[in-house]
Amino acid sequence: MKIAIVSNGSSLLRLKKGVEIDSHDLVIRQNFYYYFIDPEITGIKVDIWSCAFDFNKYDDEGRSKEIWCARPLKWENGGKWRILPHIDRKRITKDIHEGEYNRISQITKDAGGSNPTTGFLTLKFTQALYPEADISLYGYDFYEPPKHYYDKDFKISNAILYKDHSPDIEKKLVQEGVKNGEYKRIIE
Repeated sequence: MKIAIVSNGSSLLRLKKGVEIDSHDLVIRQNFYYYFIDPEITGIKVDIWSCAFDFNKYDDEGRSKEIWCARPLKWENGGKWRILPHIDRKRITKDIHEGEYNRISQITKDAGGSNPTTGFLTLKFTQALYPEADISLYGYDFYEPPKHYYDKDFKISNAILYKDHSPDIEKKLVQEGVKNGEYKRIIE
């Protein structure tokens, strides 16, 4: 099985890999992917939408076949985050349960980082669910400060988005995974 995990780095605008992305058996997109989708540039196929649900405008308007919560569902009632009422909960097919979240979080912390981003959670969760898959990463740019391809339409500053994340550590971890042959990172 060939899987494309599409993050939101601005390299997608330069690379124009939309057709290539959409040719994968399974396409996983993250967070606010729907602010800018284009057949040639970012691709339009979305089988799974992986998101954290902790912002005020989250709605891919049914584009995805299923939704993954990039935070444990049980946290919703614990006050750590919330699923917005307009999200169809029947489409939420998987959550990164607390044990899995803690396992992935520990990988980040052991490397000297803080809380894992949705991108890193999605990558590690995909590896756990599809251990034999051929995984390609798109839009995993790790800019400092982080720059998303939808920034022109986005109203929340990157300073707020990354206040408790460590993209430099996750970049190192992703590069190690590429070097070890766990997945490919498409950057050119």
